[in-house]
Amino acid sequence: MLRGSRASLDLQPVEHERANTMRAMPTESHALAMQNPEIKGLAQIEHGNEVEDLGWNEPKENIAAPLVGGLENEELWLLIRRFNKESIARSWSQAQH
Repeated sequence: MLRGSRASLDLQPVEHERANTMRAMPTESHALAMQNPEIKGLAQIEHGNEVEDLGWNEPKENIAAPLVGGLENEELWLLIRRFNKESIARSWSQAQH
């Protein structure tokens, strides 16, 4: 039981508005990802319900360019490699602690 002046305080939690979905209140990066770009690459066009094999394991000469509109495939792969390297480094660091 609370005693003294604390007993008279309103101890109800404060409700904060929050988004339950990305569409309700997306982060900036998610908002960008959800936009419908004017220039679309092969990975951005509608493929129905099936996952398309976009040729990730093919020689670069055999892969449709661009996979992402406005971005050369080499730049896309560079970003993916950087992301993977950072993700692996973080998971390794967390595993060590």
